[in-house]
Amino acid sequence: MENPYITKINLTTGSQSITGSTRMQATTSETFVTGIILEHALDNILKRYLTKPEMETLGFRPGISMSKRLLEFIPLQKSVYELKHLISEFIDLEAGTYANNRFSTYFANNALITVFIDSTERSPTFRLFPLDTVKAHKRKSWIQVWTTAKHGQEAWINFLGRSFYGLKSRFYKEPFLNNIEDKYLKAAALSSLKNAGDDQQFLYDFSFSDFNKKNRCPQRDDLGVLVLLDDEIENLNDPKSSFCRFIDYFNRKHANLVCIAVSKNPVKNMELLTKKLKGDNKTNQLLPLVINLENDPLWIRQHIALKMLLNAHSTAVMAKLGKVVGNTMTSVNPGNLKLIGRATYLIRSHVNDVLSQENWIKKYGKIKPVTYNDANAVLFDTVDYLENRDISAGGVGGSISEVDISIIRILEAYRKNGNVSRASVMSTYRKFGLELYLLSLNPSPGKK
Repeated sequence: MENPYITKINLTTGSQSITGSTRMQATTSETFVTGIILEHALDNILKRYLTKPEMETLGFRPGISMSKRLLEFIPLQKSVYELKHLISEFIDLEAGTYANNRFSTYFANNALITVFIDSTERSPTFRLFPLDTVKAHKRKSWIQVWTTAKHGQEAWINFLGRSFYGLKSRFYKEPFLNNIEDKYLKAAALSSLKNAGDDQQFLYDFSFSDFNKKNRCPQRDDLGVLVLLDDEIENLNDPKSSFCRFIDYFNRKHANLVCIAVSKNPVKNMELLTKKLKGDNKTNQLLPLVINLENDPLWIRQHIALKMLLNAHSTAVMAKLGKVVGNTMTSVNPGNLKLIGRATYLIRSHVNDVLSQENWIKKYGKIKPVTYNDANAVLFDTVDYLENRDISAGGVGGSISEVDISIIRILEAYRKNGNVSRASVMSTYRKFGLELYLLSLNPSPGKK
């Protein structure tokens, strides 16, 4: 933070309506600003060698300053906000899909990286099952991602723009062993290295292929989500295109369909999409995200607008399914150091909030706030307890939240002025869930 050779840029985004994840504000702003810097640099370099018509063919408009490029973030955000009513319907549909024990499949080509990141972020952020591997006998993950490819290796190339490249143990193992002093961090790094090699590519298949049609095919009332960027929409004129085949396939399986189309054209292309999506299913939905694409040579604006839409949507889906308590994402998976710190903070925040409430003090007296060390110790004990127990049935879409269990355990111990069994804590969690439990302790939250 204090290195004089590193220039710091303040990207303050303002207060958050919901806490517990950096992806919706910090990562979005960082990605946009970094992309714009790269775009501006390419513009300055290429225009030395290319003519103005050649630059325009590549998508670079002349005379666009850095500040003007950065300010283009504002209309992108407004375009997403204007879709709030359609996004709300999409939220209800996807949340209802999971609530009814059904699954979703997202399909994308040029938008694949943004779609993939949003779908994979859901697992650690909301304590869901991770993406299923090819070894899975049946689907556990609520979501899967497909792209146009004949097999898994081709899908990786479509995703990355190159072949999959894992971490090389021969390069990293020695410095991990010799240069990491903390024994716990060293053990975690070495363990992670084992699961980050080239062999990981063979565990996943994101192709719209016979393998996935056979082993991961949609069922009635599943959800298919088609995501297109502007240049891809015309492919819907071709019945043989992968987009049309995906729509037809899901319609035949009596699954619901949603199409997110990032487009510069608010009329013509939308009519084409509406006609194609119709099918026999009245629940099928179209989300036309119309943005200005006069100057988007690297597709930065399309991807950022799509990212904002998907992040807001998936977070709201999880809130609707009980994965958000108040305005905090308590179902975070404490699977790395950053998330362990976040989980500990959430435990302290909720416990100490209850301890400071007037209702609590009247019933149980004034109690000192829980320290970081104590909250962290309870968290690790809960992680150990849940780790080797098959109790996922008590959770929603994944394992039970360690944060939720830790909060209930601490408060029950204070409330009963003694130790409480893990079994009784689990029983309380299954009966109420965290939010109802907290409301039972403080019927008027926020009033002290």
